[in-house]
Amino acid sequence: MDKIYLIVSGEYSDYWVHGFFTDKTKAEKYCALKNSLDKCYDIYSVEECGDLQKGFIESGIEVKYEHTFYVDQHGIFRDWPWFDIVIRSKGTNRIKRRDDGYIIYVYLSEANRDKALKIAQDMYTKFKAEQSGI
Repeated sequence: MDKIYLIVSGEYSDYWVHGFFTDKTKAEKYCALKNSLDKCYDIYSVEECGDLQKGFIESGIEVKYEHTFYVDQHGIFRDWPWFDIVIRSKGTNRIKRRDDGYIIYVYLSEANRDKALKIAQDMYTKFKAEQSGI
């Protein structure tokens, strides 16, 4: 059985599983990145456990792949550094503003990065149009 590395935060009733990786190094890099960006009370950490993919399939929960992109001030899309895909049981497409651009999160049922990039570009175009009042 392959190991799964959970991304968790909180304690007791505020305990939250944000997603998981199958690679421990990627999980640790993801937590380091989240802890450096999210200046709130949550501290993200890694917990090792068994094979959750089988558990998701048996429970009927749809697994979502999180594809993350960075858009700079000039509208140039880049892959977000440190990690590629986080497998989550839920997620909502969203745009997060940064001082130097935006981070766009896209959730799909498959690990299709090209499709996710197209969705992210469409989201960004719509977002910029709404900002301009178009």
